[in-house]
Amino acid sequence: RLRWNTQAEYSTCIQFYPLTTMSDTLQFQRDVSTWAQKTFPHQTPASKLAHLCDEVEELKLCPDDGEEMADIFILLLNLAEMNGFDLMHEARAKMAKNRARKWGKPDERGVCKHIKS
Repeated sequence: RLRWNTQAEYSTCIQFYPLTTMSDTLQFQRDVSTWAQKTFPHQTPASKLAHLCDEVEELKLCPDDGEEMADIFILLLNLAEMNGFDLMHEARAKMAKNRARKWGKPDERGVCKHIKS
């Protein structure tokens, strides 16, 4: 679900970030990281993780807030770049692994975990 106040906001976003390929997503990851390094020069992986925890707490309060989800995504992209890997590549590889797994029944929170073999 996309949230745009106006068509102009949508057009502006697409103009600057028209993601269409895997290389585009890696470039976006690098752009995010370059901006973050300039804006937050003292950032560390630990500080990114602390910020990520804060954003997850905010998302818990409003689980349908796309901007909070985007904050989390941006922090993950930056953390991935700081650690030298392509987050989209890692996500695709992990999904392939998840598809091959067997999954248990939901626990009391509704969480399903994979069955360890």
